[in-house]
Amino acid sequence: MENHISIGKSVKYLGVSINTLRVWEKKKILVPERTPTGHRRYKMSQVESFEGKKYSRIQNTVFLYARVSTRKQADAGSLDRQIGRLTEYASNNKYAIQAVFRDIASGLNGKRGGRAAKKLAKVIESEVTASEDNVDGDNPGTDT
Repeated sequence: MENHISIGKSVKYLGVSINTLRVWEKKKILVPERTPTGHRRYKMSQVESFEGKKYSRIQNTVFLYARVSTRKQADAGSLDRQIGRLTEYASNNKYAIQAVFRDIASGLNGKRGGRAAKKLAKVIESEVTASEDNVDGDNPGTDT
C-alpha cells in the first residue's frame, strides 16, 4: 500500500497554503483521496512528483507597507525607521521585496484618502485576479 500524507503535511512539503491545495483539488490539479470520514490524504509519490513541476509561483516575495498616523511622526523619522526594520527583516529572511508602500494617516481603510493604501489594495486585487483568471492550469494560484 502506498504511503499517504495529510493535507497539513502536504502543504509543508509543497510550501503552499491549505487553501491553495483546496483550490487545486477543485481545479483537478492535485486531487487527494478521501478517508471514510472525509479527510484528504495525498499519495506521497504524487506530492513528490508534483513539487515544483506543475505550478509556478513567486516564492518569498513580499510587499512592504508602513504607516504612521501623523505627518509629525513621518517628519520625526518613524516612517523611515519602520521601512528600515521591514527591509532588514525581509533581507535577513531571504524575501524578495516587490514594492514598498509608505502611508501617512490612512491605514488600509478604503474610505480614507491614503494613496499608498489604495495602490496596495489595487496590487493585491490584481494579484488575486491574475491567479483566478488563469485558465491554462500552469499557475493554479498563489497564497494571498
